[in-house]
Amino acid sequence: MYKRQDDFLTARDLLGIKPLFYGFKNGTLYLASELKSLTEVTSDVYEFPPGHMMDKNGRLTPFAALPKDPPAPWKKTAEEMAEEIRSIVEQSLKGKVDFSLPTGSLLSGGLDSSVVTALACRAFRDRFGPDEPFSTFAVGVGGSEDILMARKVAAHCGTEHHELIVDLDQILELLPEVIYYLESFDPSLVRSAVSNFFVSRLARKHGLEVVLTGEGGDEIFCGYAYLKAFPQEELFRRQMECIGYLHNNASLRLDRMNLCHGLRVVAPLISGKLLDYAMRIPPEYKLR
Repeated sequence: MYKRQDDFLTARDLLGIKPLFYGFKNGTLYLASELKSLTEVTSDVYEFPPGHMMDKNGRLTPFAALPKDPPAPWKKTAEEMAEEIRSIVEQSLKGKVDFSLPTGSLLSGGLDSSVVTALACRAFRDRFGPDEPFSTFAVGVGGSEDILMARKVAAHCGTEHHELIVDLDQILELLPEVIYYLESFDPSLVRSAVSNFFVSRLARKHGLEVVLTGEGGDEIFCGYAYLKAFPQEELFRRQMECIGYLHNNASLRLDRMNLCHGLRVVAPLISGKLLDYAMRIPPEYKLR
């Protein structure tokens, strides 16, 4: 955000949804969303920390941080919380996408992407009519459970469904390209990025410019299986730790694997309002 020609302020959001790096050379500050752009210029490169802002001299100042202590829990029924969560997610989706560009949904068949797909179908048909097909995309290896579940959700929602079945040879062939764009060798991240690369490329081939995804649900609602191993009183701290990793894990994959195909990715579940609400859900409702 420019104030004057010789002054500026740059910042990265608290969750680090968009990648950002910076470097210095001969007194000049360089900023880029990809490491490879900066390493062409300088070896003095750093990751821009989430929740910070920087002035023209390269001074970093924190402006936001994840809470250290859990907020007061809601005293509401599960039904009341579910209805309010539905409303927040719907508002988030409508605020982030208007279907003015060719739009579809990446559908894994899991709960998060299925919820986003169902709400997107409803909003899409409200705008274009009940007979206008909404597109969904899935990728899997052989007869994987993801492919089978995605088919069921697509059939239930009545989408124009596209799927891609890949084998190990195709995955191995793609690895160098995935790592080039991802700029990470983390095994779990690379593994999930391969699927994301395939399905995003498929969506682009069908003319899409915007894709919806269910990313963020596991972090916000404690959906990861490993979190179930901790006692309830420890859950909040572990959840904040998990969200703190989002910026160089799932968010990095999501950004890179879609933008390398020229796609804008929208994640309605990654919402400050939804995160604030979910932090107040009692832990016994998160660990069922």
